[in-house]
Amino acid sequence: YWGVHLSSTLTVWRSPKPGHHLKAKLCDYMRPKCHALLYDSNINSPAVVRLNAYQAFLLCAMKFHCYVSSMPSGMLFSPTYFLEMIENSI
Repeated sequence: YWGVHLSSTLTVWRSPKPGHHLKAKLCDYMRPKCHALLYDSNINSPAVVRLNAYQAFLLCAMKFHCYVSSMPSGMLFSPTYFLEMIENSI
């Protein structure tokens, strides 16, 4: 992502249910980032394990923000709905 704005790397669904697609995208993004190899303390130091978790969730949060910001302005979602999406991705 060096030199490229993160929002230009996203595909935002223009459908009647963009929230449903966002929920799926969050999980699809996090699934490979949660590979056991990245969090194995027998292979990685505790600092690297923490760094891997931090970087995965930080980038996911940044993508979430860009996706929500680019949704049509008429789409209103409750904070509870967004919180459920975030909790589901964790």
